[in-house]
Amino acid sequence: MDEIIKSLYLRLDANTSTLTRSAIGQILVKIIYSLDGLVSKEDIFKAYAQINGIGKTNEQQLEEILEELVDKDIKKRSGKYYLSSSKKAKIAKSVDIAENRKEEILDKYFSNVFSDRTLIEEWLQDVTIKFFESFSDEWISDLLTGHKDVYKSESSIRDMVDRRTLNNKKIDDRDKKVLPKLFFEFVNDNTGAVNDYLWDYGTSAFAAKLIRNQNGVDSLTIDSFKNSTCILDTNVLLFISLNSRFKDGIIALENVFSSLNVKVGYLYITQKEYQDKVYNQKSMTMRNLEKFGYDIASIPNDDFTTNAKELQCKTSEDFERFFDEKHKMPKVVHESLPIKLLDNDSQLVNVVEEAQHNQNKIDELNGIFHNCTGHDKRPNALIHDIGLLEGVEYLRKNGKYFVVSEEVCVNLYSKKRPLSDNLPLSIRIDTLINVLAANNDGDTFNAADYVPLFANIVRSGLIPNKNTFKQEELYFLYDIDEQVAQLPKEEVEEIVMDMHEMILKGTGDKELERELKSKITKGKIKVVSDLDSTKQALSLSEKNLKRQEEQNQNLSDALRRNIWNSETQKYDEETVQIKKKYQISYPFVVFLISVIAFIFAFFNTDTVGSFLSFVISLLVNVIYNWYCRVKVLKDKINDRLAKRESVISRAVTERMNKEIGIKE
Repeated sequence: MDEIIKSLYLRLDANTSTLTRSAIGQILVKIIYSLDGLVSKEDIFKAYAQINGIGKTNEQQLEEILEELVDKDIKKRSGKYYLSSSKKAKIAKSVDIAENRKEEILDKYFSNVFSDRTLIEEWLQDVTIKFFESFSDEWISDLLTGHKDVYKSESSIRDMVDRRTLNNKKIDDRDKKVLPKLFFEFVNDNTGAVNDYLWDYGTSAFAAKLIRNQNGVDSLTIDSFKNSTCILDTNVLLFISLNSRFKDGIIALENVFSSLNVKVGYLYITQKEYQDKVYNQKSMTMRNLEKFGYDIASIPNDDFTTNAKELQCKTSEDFERFFDEKHKMPKVVHESLPIKLLDNDSQLVNVVEEAQHNQNKIDELNGIFHNCTGHDKRPNALIHDIGLLEGVEYLRKNGKYFVVSEEVCVNLYSKKRPLSDNLPLSIRIDTLINVLAANNDGDTFNAADYVPLFANIVRSGLIPNKNTFKQEELYFLYDIDEQVAQLPKEEVEEIVMDMHEMILKGTGDKELERELKSKITKGKIKVVSDLDSTKQALSLSEKNLKRQEEQNQNLSDALRRNIWNSETQKYDEETVQIKKKYQISYPFVVFLISVIAFIFAFFNTDTVGSFLSFVISLLVNVIYNWYCRVKVLKDKINDRLAKRESVISRAVTERMNKEIGIKE
């Protein structure tokens, strides 16, 4: 879809028309130079068509451009074109400069290889064309902005060159690993020779894009018409039968339809209207012929009389044979594509007849005609058109069908109807010719497929003059890419589908250009708006998140303080208990033991023994109390005081993790 919208932008933008004509003009000048001498316009057209890979080109456009170039870049004599001696010398000099530059590049960057020089020259041309096919946007970006996008794409570029080189069977296998590296070093060397070499390729690619987009068809349109069925209205059948003013377009359409496998047919009601028109025209012409003679009867400038005169009809017998022949339905569009009658569907007949008796439909279609012309449509013609439209609407439910008609009310009615399978209900001949680029004599090609023409321009030595394009004009391509890249995929698809419908419904190029640019601008505004909304939402989200984090932090701090106080109290209570053990409990136990020992000695020994027992018990208590208080308790208390912060902190952390569910 991106390529389609870019192609549309290039084709519709008013500025590109002048650039495209300049690109075509440069190629025409180089064709005249290559053919040398006096060159007929037919030979120029043929060479130009060959370069474009088509059977026939838009000769009217080329002739206009040739005439614009006369007395500027080319000369004309006896209906043929040639170059002045000074112009030929100037082109020859530029060719020599380009050749010397190429030799300089081969010597500097690609000489230390095993492959033959001519093979390396061919390889370099091939991979440079491929480089611009894949990385022209990066090259233009570097040229205009200095962003070094080519350098940043090193991996992709080397992969591309590597694949291209590996597939080249002529290159020595020993060179296939080193050449991608050499090419990348080459395209990144910002020297005059390299820049001029790449400029020639870049402007050739630009010219090819301009030309293909002017004359090509987007892939959506090609796919839409492919394998469809075209239903011809009465007026188109008469154009085919009478070799009318649409003859060239009809010939081209036959070629396009054949290439896209488009079948052609008509409804039974159209057959009747066609034959009635031939009969009525015959009656009028024969009556005038009989009453006024050939001189008066041949004055009208209608398609019947014009075609009869072209066939040298003079007598009543001639005109009789003429109308009898025209009464037969055309069997082919021009020479080979058959036109078939669709008369094998009973349900189709029922749908058509029911519609032709529906007064609401009759009034609706007649209202459209009246609003456009100021008068009512003839009843028989009106009823036919209703049957045609409703019949094809029925067919479109199960297949790809569309009408080709010049009837104003048929096409106005179609504009009110939605597309089906990306096809309009009805389309005019000239719109169809423009949509399918049938002015290329029926050669329909994808507008985005510019590389074959680009390659032919390079290989045929038809590179535009160095001053044909300016850097700021190449910026146009870069800007389109940047604009489309900013749009979401869904937005691009919507724009393409809207533009596709407008094109098929015959909208003019100026309105299409205005609408396309408007839609792209709206898409960009929407992206910016969405981005602003996203930023705003993110900002609000960040504020809420920050607020939530602050609340969580406050809760965490409060919880930590509570746990800290709890653990501190617990730790200090344990310290108090230790003090009590060494200051009261343990000394008390020792004191009880001493008392028991003294009582035992008092009743079982003499007075001296009792006294000694008392003294010993007293000393034991004093020494033990001193040891507990001064030595053991002091060391333990000091140790706990030293470890107090760390022990409490560790305990608080463990409890905090447990509270908030963090596993260690």
